[in-house]
Amino acid sequence: GGGGMDSSKPIAFYHVKDPALEKKKHHGVKGVALPSLRDTENLPEDSTITGKKTDRIDKSAINETYPLIPRHPKHPKEVKAWAWIKYDPKAQELVYNVIEPPLTPNETEAIEKIKARLEERLDMDFGVLSKAKAHLRYLTAQIDKLLEYFDIKLSKQQMDKIKYYIFRDFVGMGKIEPMVRDPNIEDISCDGIGIPIYIFHRNSIYGEMRSNVAFKTKEEMDNFVMKMAQKTGKTIS
Repeated sequence: GGGGMDSSKPIAFYHVKDPALEKKKHHGVKGVALPSLRDTENLPEDSTITGKKTDRIDKSAINETYPLIPRHPKHPKEVKAWAWIKYDPKAQELVYNVIEPPLTPNETEAIEKIKARLEERLDMDFGVLSKAKAHLRYLTAQIDKLLEYFDIKLSKQQMDKIKYYIFRDFVGMGKIEPMVRDPNIEDISCDGIGIPIYIFHRNSIYGEMRSNVAFKTKEEMDNFVMKMAQKTGKTIS
């Protein structure tokens, strides 16, 4: 216990034991313009592939989006994280993309400043921070105080984005939190630093897919593993 992590071994850090859990497919909201990726101006409108049993499926036609956080939004604007399953013609495979709100350099800087100060100021173990309403209220109050302390002026939309990322990283499981929230995912696994995280989707047409999420540095991965150990009460060796 407590030693360094062997990054040559795959880590399976999330598994749903009950395969019958929420077999129901979650469709996206029609006509939603999602945040842009680097190579696209806008994501396409939601189009879904039905799970019909056919011998041949043209995977290049697959293009599905559905909300992850929250999973059942009252309005598309409420959604902070989306799943976008799309065929990559270069790699000739399906890719599971997590789409989150894009951040400006100023917003990223604000998040990092607040997170650094929160780590100093919070008098509770991060392992115990949960989605309990009391914890969420406490964290929200601390964020508001720090925004005032640093004299950071934000619009409501910017405030929502910053709180989303801080909650994701402090209360949730960091960059894999949207995947953890997807009931269609059975397994999430990581083979090392800089290697895309892979997921296994319950839809048999999709199966195993590369994602657009990866741990970029050893420090980032080690921090994630330690946080996961805190949250699960397990020792990582």
